[in-house]
This record gives sequence, C-alpha cells and structure tokens, in this order.
Amino acid sequence: CGVANAICGVAGEDNVFIIKPMNEHGVPQDLRNESVTDAFDVVISPSGNSFGSLPQTDGSAPGEAIANKIVFANKTTCGYEVKWRADRITYKIDGTVDPYELNVTLDGAHVEGSPFKLVVAPARAAAKGTIVFHTNSGVMGYDSSRMRDNTFVAGEAHKLVVRTRDIYRNDANYDPYAAPQVTVTARLNATQGHIDQNRGEEISVRVTNMLNGLYHLSFTPIKAGPYELWVTVNGEVVGEDKVPLPIIVQPAALSPRHFAVWGPGITEPAIVSQPNYFRVQVRDRFGNNIVHDGSLLVPVRRGCQPYYQHYYEIEDCKGYEIGVKLDVRVGEIFDA
Repeated sequence: CGVANAICGVAGEDNVFIIKPMNEHGVPQDLRNESVTDAFDVVISPSGNSFGSLPQTDGSAPGEAIANKIVFANKTTCGYEVKWRADRITYKIDGTVDPYELNVTLDGAHVEGSPFKLVVAPARAAAKGTIVFHTNSGVMGYDSSRMRDNTFVAGEAHKLVVRTRDIYRNDANYDPYAAPQVTVTARLNATQGHIDQNRGEEISVRVTNMLNGLYHLSFTPIKAGPYELWVTVNGEVVGEDKVPLPIIVQPAALSPRHFAVWGPGITEPAIVSQPNYFRVQVRDRFGNNIVHDGSLLVPVRRGCQPYYQHYYEIEDCKGYEIGVKLDVRVGEIFDA
C-alpha cells in the first residue's frame, strides 16, 4: 500500500491480522486452554469514520475495530484475530495518505508494535461514486437549468475526465492484475425532438485509460443541438440515478459563406413596382442555424475595405455584406 511499516487493507472489507501472545520468556501461550482469557483492548483512530459508508452486516460501526479470540488447530499459530474495517481513505493536508492508528493494549499496556498503522486501499471502481468533470470548469451536473459546464462548441475538440471511485467514494486506482479489469465506456447520443437543421447525431467518443484511475473522453461534435452523454463503469451508468448527462452543443462562429438566403430576387422572381423582401438565415461553417442577437444589422459605410465582396466580413463596420445578383431587364412587361 506504499506506506512503510503499515498494515494494509481494502476499504469496506473486514481486514484481519493475528496477535500471538507470548509469556515473558518468549514462549507462545497455549490458547486451547479455555481458562486462558486475555483482556485485549482494541481501538481504532479516527473511529466512526462513517462518511460514505455502507451498513455493516455484523452490526459494528463503520471505521471501528473489533477483536476476536480464535484458536487454531496448529498450536504454533494460535493467537488472537484482530478484525478491522474502514470505508474511507484519509489524507493529510499535503495530499498523502494519512494512516489510521490501531491501539492494541493488554491491561493498559501496548503490545509490541502498537499503535499499528492501518492504510486503506480503495475498493474496486464502481459506477455509483464515479464522477465526470470538465477540464476547464468542474464537475458536470444533471440540472438542465445550469448547463454552463455542460455546453460545448461545434467543430472544437473537447475533453472530459472520468474520475472512477469505489462505492465509498474513494478515488479508485488502476490495478493491472484485477480480474476482470475495470471497463469504462462512453456514448454521446443526440436527443430527439428538435428541428431537423440542428438535429444532433451520435458522436464518436474516444476513451483513454490514464492508468491512474482517470479516463479521458475526447470528442469533436459537428451538429449543434442537445445530446446525452452515457458513461458506464463495468457496464453500469455512472451517477446516483443512473441517467445520462445532458450536453448542449452550440453552433460555431458565424460563417457568411454558409448563410442561407432566399426570397424574391434570390430564389423566386421579384415583383416590380413594389417592395420585395428576401430572408437571411445566419449559420456557422457546419450549416448549423444560429439565433443571432441582431448585431449584424448595422449601417454599412462606404469606404470599408474590402467592399462589395460577397459573404465577407467588413472588419471596420462590424457587419456583413451579402452579395445579391439582380437581373434587370428593360422593355419587358411583367404581370403582377
């Protein structure tokens, strides 16, 4: 477990070691004699470490230790079984593991080696405690009204991090010898019911095992719209409610070359002697419709360079000019 002179255990499991009582001459005590009763006192510190714990099958409090006297058939191995359990890994302020202490005393005096250092290793990674977070902001949430950390931009490469945890919410480690191995998968699927132009799609998500309990999710969305991110650990969906994370993909920056223009004089004949109006749908370079704030509607001043360039941003005028080709025919009569 990486800590010198420590007794190692696994979170949530009954961890056991043996105390062999000996007399002052170094001779092991024969515990098969039922009249032998040694009043060992066993205390773990900190005790009652119940944060994130599960109920105990034996009725003991989480994080506390119990001692049981047992007798083995082989006289040379008989001793007292000390059983302890702790659910949460404790850390020092510098981030290193802070061992528990187990005090084993007999008639008020510590036995040799007491207090013992107890170091808890995480249990197997599970979906229940695992979290998904954004590398730039923080833990992603399930509340659709607070989507800032769940919002991404079309055409940009994005990365999320999956922090695997055990059922006691301890950060999990990578164990190359675990059988079976922990598996993490991710799917990003479009939700249904939004307009066809912005309809999402299933996006390929690359999962990279960082070999330290972390997994990186990489994806590049193209179509704007709402999505659902399904992340599983060992086949189970992460989160308390086992529901997908809501994702919003926003359109990329305005791309005048991809604006849609239609109406009289563009896609249909214009009517002479009366106003004709055509429409412009602003889009990004992937064809995603954009609901714009109206800042495109600014006066265009002569002298802005370059001028009369179709679908070109006018740098000094903070607007866009859309080139429209008009065919003017003289000497012909058009019926309204």
